[in-house]
Amino acid sequence: MARQALILGLAALAAMGTAVAAGKGGGMGGPGGGPGMERGMGGGMEGGMQQEMQQRGQMMQQQMHTRRFQIIDANGDGYISREEAQAHERRMQRLTERWQDADRDRDGQVSEAEFAAFEQERERERLQQQEGQPGAEE
Repeated sequence: MARQALILGLAALAAMGTAVAAGKGGGMGGPGGGPGMERGMGGGMEGGMQQEMQQRGQMMQQQMHTRRFQIIDANGDGYISREEAQAHERRMQRLTERWQDADRDRDGQVSEAEFAAFEQERERERLQQQEGQPGAEE
C-alpha cells in the first residue's frame, strides 16, 4: 500500500504538471500570474516552468510504469509472463482480503515495514502447510 500511495502521489504530481502546462493551474502569484505578467503568455519564466513541470511529470510517469513492470517481472527477464501476472494478481488479492492482518497499526495504510511483516507471515504459513503435506519436501 505504501507503493500504491507513492504511485498515487506521483500521479497527482504528474497531473498537476499537465494541468499547469495546459494553463489550468495557478501560475506564480495572483490571477494574472504575478505583477506585470499576463496569464497565458507562454513565454518567459512561467512558460519555461510549465514546460519543465510537464517534462518532469512525464518522466515520473515513465518511472512509475518502469518500476511497476519490474515488480511484476519477478524473474527480471524483461518480459511479463502470464504466470508472473497471475502471481502478482494473487499477491494483491491476498493483501486486499487480509487487510486487517497487514495494517497492524490500524491507521488505514500499510507501510513498507507492515507489508514486509505481512509477507513474511504468509511465507511462514505456506511453509508450515507444505511441511504438513506428504511429499512436499524439496
